[in-house]
Amino acid sequence: MRSLLSFVLIGLTSLLSFSQEKESAINDFDFYIGKWKVQNEREMDDGTWKKFTATVEVRKTLNGYGNVDFFESVIDGKSFKGMTVRQFDEEKNEWQIRWYDSDDPTAQPDPSIGKFENGAGTFLKKFKTQSGHEVTVRFYWYDITEDSFKWESGWSVDGINWTPTWKMKFERIN
Repeated sequence: MRSLLSFVLIGLTSLLSFSQEKESAINDFDFYIGKWKVQNEREMDDGTWKKFTATVEVRKTLNGYGNVDFFESVIDGKSFKGMTVRQFDEEKNEWQIRWYDSDDPTAQPDPSIGKFENGAGTFLKKFKTQSGHEVTVRFYWYDITEDSFKWESGWSVDGINWTPTWKMKFERIN
C-alpha cells in the first residue's frame, strides 16, 4: 500500500510540475501587456543608425494563447506602424512571433520561434539575405522588470556572434 501511495504521489508531483511549466510558458509575455514608451535605435537601409521614440500597446488574445502589439512612430516625418502577432504552441511549449509593418504591409513573414529561460526570451528564425546567404535572425528580450525591459534584434552567421540591427528600451506608461 505504501509503495502504491508513493507511486501516486510521484505521478501527481510530475503532472503538477509539467502543468506548471506549461502554465508559466503561456504567461511569459504577461509582463508586456499594457502601454509603453520606447526609445529605439534602428539600423536603416543605408547602414546608418536612426534614433526615434515610439509607443506600443499590447493586448492578450486567443484566451491567453496569443497577444498582439501595435507599434507607432514617426521617422523622418513619415508615419511608421508595426504590428506583432504572438501565438503560443502548447504542445511544443514555445511561442511563434510574426512582425508586420507599414514599410511592407503585404509581407508574409516566417515566424521567429522560441521561449523564455532564466529571465530572458530568445526567438530565432532562418533568413536568406538578398545575396543568398543564410543567417539566423534573433529577437532577444532581457533586463525585464515590471516597468521596463530591453529588446534587441540582430543576425548571425554562426549563432554565437550577433550583429544588432534594432535596439529598444521600453518604459511602462500604464
